[in-house]
Amino acid sequence: MKKLLITSALFIGLISSVMAAGNDKASFSGANAFKKAFPNATNISVKDVNDITKISFTDNNESLEAFYSAEGELVATSKHIRLSELPGNAGDAITKKYADWTITEAIEFDNETEGSTHYYVNLQQDNKHMILEVGKDGKLSMYKK
Repeated sequence: MKKLLITSALFIGLISSVMAAGNDKASFSGANAFKKAFPNATNISVKDVNDITKISFTDNNESLEAFYSAEGELVATSKHIRLSELPGNAGDAITKKYADWTITEAIEFDNETEGSTHYYVNLQQDNKHMILEVGKDGKLSMYKK
């Protein structure tokens, strides 16, 4: 169930372009843990997604997102990455296989509760959207079409 909630929060972050603005960044469960983990965070935006609090912020000139449970525990972090940062030769494979698609973003998603890292690439062609998951070995699979 937690995995489903985390995945749901991820896709809202990937697909949604509307970010919460003006929220009180000190009022969510886990605010103290967030401040301790990311003391240099700026441009902080907080949004509740189901039972997860999503914090979008900048740290050391890098845009990041942190996801906290209702209990205030860090459950995941994510950041935008370049295709060249994907495992194996996945970036080249995506560029060749989906040459007629526009790559809108690549995400590294660290699931803190499982201790695992996942990679996702969002593609768009006209009004169609697709999300690929990239395995640690660079293997591509359809995550959502």
